Amino acid sequence: MRLKIFFEPKKKHYFLPINYQYQLSSAIYKIFKNGSNEVANWLHNAGYKDEQGRTLKLFNFSNLHFERYTIEKNLIKCFGVTTLVFSSPLETNLVKFFIDGIFKEPIVKIKYQSETLNFHITTIELQEELKPDNLMRYKLLTPASVSIQSNTNGVKSIKYLNPNDQDFAIRLINNLKKKFKILNGNENAEDISIWIKPENVKSKLITIKEGTPQEIKVKAYLFDFQMQAQPEIHQIAYYCGIGEKNSLGFGMIEKK
Repeated sequence: MRLKIFFEPKKKHYFLPINYQYQLSSAIYKIFKNGSNEVANWLHNAGYKDEQGRTLKLFNFSNLHFERYTIEKNLIKCFGVTTLVFSSPLETNLVKFFIDGIFKEPIVKIKYQSETLNFHITTIELQEELKPDNLMRYKLLTPASVSIQSNTNGVKSIKYLNPNDQDFAIRLINNLKKKFKILNGNENAEDISIWIKPENVKSKLITIKEGTPQEIKVKAYLFDFQMQAQPEIHQIAYYCGIGEKNSLGFGMIEKK
């Protein structure tokens, strides 16, 4: 299920950092906490687990879409109503807790540095459900990230793959299969094929927790692609996102 959320700012104009994904994800967790403190803590500390014990959150969200904006140095100067799309499969029940959180507290606070921005949620729109065929064409609304982790002599490193690397699509497919197993009681997914259009690949370098000791830079990509898979896999990709870090707003797709 996808929800389009309308935010009415308290100020005529306001500023956000260009790299606002972490601050926005923190605001989303606060909405979950308003709906259910237990669910919010579970999502933050545990979440869903794959066979290797790695955590998957199984929700996704878009970038903020501003009524009007300008870029001033490393800040976005924003005007008017702002919208956000929140997405999660019905099986997770996360949409229910998210809506409950909005109804209990329709004020959203986005914090960065010493600034706190207050928004009033005025409208929630239910988006049209995806009715997939076996072969579908998609575009990315937020960049997708795929990485390989290594440990050499106790030193951990992360390599972010490029969509032109053949392992990129393979890892997207394996990620979707993990999500399918979690949602379908360890049932194995059918074969999945993904074809990425190389001519429109655009790279993005996104900073998480900017200006803190925990700062990390994530290499991610926007591109169009085709996917052949059973309908349930298309729905997982659409409602959970593709690739990694979906709960930080990476990998949201839209059909073409």
